[in-house]
Amino acid sequence: LSSARSYVFRVRMARTRGLIDELGRVGVLRQVPPELMADLIDEVEEECLLPGHVFFQQGDEATAMYFIVSGEVEIRRHNGEGPTTTIALLGEHDIFGEMSLLRDAPRFAEARALSDVHAYRLDKSDFDIILAGSPDLQQSLKQLTDERIDDLAAAIPDVEGDEWRKGILRHISAPAQGVSVEDIRSEQAAKGT
Repeated sequence: LSSARSYVFRVRMARTRGLIDELGRVGVLRQVPPELMADLIDEVEEECLLPGHVFFQQGDEATAMYFIVSGEVEIRRHNGEGPTTTIALLGEHDIFGEMSLLRDAPRFAEARALSDVHAYRLDKSDFDIILAGSPDLQQSLKQLTDERIDDLAAAIPDVEGDEWRKGILRHISAPAQGVSVEDIRSEQAAKGT
């Protein structure tokens, strides 16, 4: 029995070390304090997906974000009756899905796997708690969101070159500031989650 417990412990520690190494390569996560990173590691779910897998569709409720370990993900937007526009191609050590979580808004685009994808998923409730505990992460995600808004504005013809529209997109994409863990837990309790 003792050797079985020891084996399980070693397996869990090996998984944890591997996860720390993989997630440590994701730039914005270097802003997360160690105690919150330990919580994040406990909460992420590993996903291994085939080409063509749709992580989410445009208009879906935002329920999670993703950290790519390997593979390629296409972010694309359907423009009504017009053509589909590829907004971004993401790969190893990139993240996606965070913009709609930050805005608490429906997905602005679709995300699908272009190759075999190894990723980790972090659900919205856990994301909110980690974000509330890390002002540096809030700032890093705001900066990343601003960069992505610029890319988005260039990729969508009706926003291209229009500073007023880009300003609106930046405003609605800014992460909530000054949100505490208690605020999030109160909101979750009110929603019954």
